[in-house]
Amino acid sequence: MLGTLIAFGEAVIVMVIIRAFGNSPGIVLTALFLGAVMVTSVAMIAGSAGRDLMGTMLLGMLFLLPLAIPGFSVLFPGTPALWVQYLPSYGIVHVILGATVMGAGWAESGRYLLVLAGWGVLFAILGTLILKRRMETL
Repeated sequence: MLGTLIAFGEAVIVMVIIRAFGNSPGIVLTALFLGAVMVTSVAMIAGSAGRDLMGTMLLGMLFLLPLAIPGFSVLFPGTPALWVQYLPSYGIVHVILGATVMGAGWAESGRYLLVLAGWGVLFAILGTLILKRRMETL
C-alpha cells in the first residue's frame, strides 16, 4: 500500500508541475491510481521472485520495461500497433491521453479503466501468492 501511495504521489506531483490534468482531473487521477497499483503489484512480483539483488533487478526490468512501451508509442503519430494495445499499461496511456488532449469523458474511459483495474487486481493476487510461497520456503 505504501508503494502505491508513493508511486501515485510522484505521478500526481509530475502532473501538477506540467499542468497536465486537462478538463477531467478525476479521470486522470483514477488512471494514475490504477497505474500505481499495477506497477507496485508487478514490482512485488519481481521482488518476491528474485533470489538476490541482481536477479530481482533483472526481473524488475523484464517486467517493467514492456509496460513502458505504450507510453513511447504516443510519441509516434498514428494508431499504436495492435500488440501494443494488448499490453497492460496501454489503458493508462489511452485514458490520460484521451482525457487531457481529446476531451474524453467517463463513458469513453470506463472500459479502459476497468481493464486496468483488472490487471492491477490480477498482478496483486499473483504477487501475494508468489510472496506467500517465497515466505514458506524460507
